[in-house]
Amino acid sequence: MAEAMDTVAAFPDAWDAKGKGVKGGKGKRQQHGDQGRKGKGGKGGGKGGKGGKNGGKEELPTERKDELEAQLIALSRGTESSATPRVGDLVEVKVLGSDPQELQGQMGPVLGIASLPSLATPAITVRLPSGETSVSASELRIVEAQRPLPEGSLSFPKSLTGMERKFVHSVCERLGLISQSFGKGDDRYITAFRPAEGSGSSGCEPSAPSPCSPSTTVGGTRLVE
Repeated sequence: MAEAMDTVAAFPDAWDAKGKGVKGGKGKRQQHGDQGRKGKGGKGGGKGGKGGKNGGKEELPTERKDELEAQLIALSRGTESSATPRVGDLVEVKVLGSDPQELQGQMGPVLGIASLPSLATPAITVRLPSGETSVSASELRIVEAQRPLPEGSLSFPKSLTGMERKFVHSVCERLGLISQSFGKGDDRYITAFRPAEGSGSSGCEPSAPSPCSPSTTVGGTRLVE
């Protein structure tokens, strides 16, 4: 019986002195280890989230890029919508006027140009498959311009965003056009310029005011900013 009591008395002592203390220490170390691992994981996740937010670069929609680029390509080829046809240009009738013949969609070369007081735009004589006829310049679209090309320009509306103007600048540089932004704030707009072919000019003449650089006249001397 005495041996049994000693055994029972010894068990609690061993638990209090060794078992509880050691196991308790392990519990704390494991708890700190779990917290450390969780803390690192949380921090890593936070960095990943930040990278995802700033990693994506905002770009123009493809459709908008194509629209702006098509206008600049037309300017570089001399087929912009604002261009007046010249003798030798290949043109297409885009609007059916008062002529009873079905001219819309027919194409042919320009034979002559005449300015008439009764017309806001010149009358263009065109050789069409149906025969020669005179059509207002506003009713024609240039399909292929006669070379060499004269100077030309295309001003974009003020509604273009800064990102769109930046895209226009990059396309102009690639196509060999000159681009310049004018105005400030909501009045800012961009214009693309096509130098005349064969002129050997960059489009900015030092002897005359140029749209390529704003200028100020002081005492009869022009200062280019």
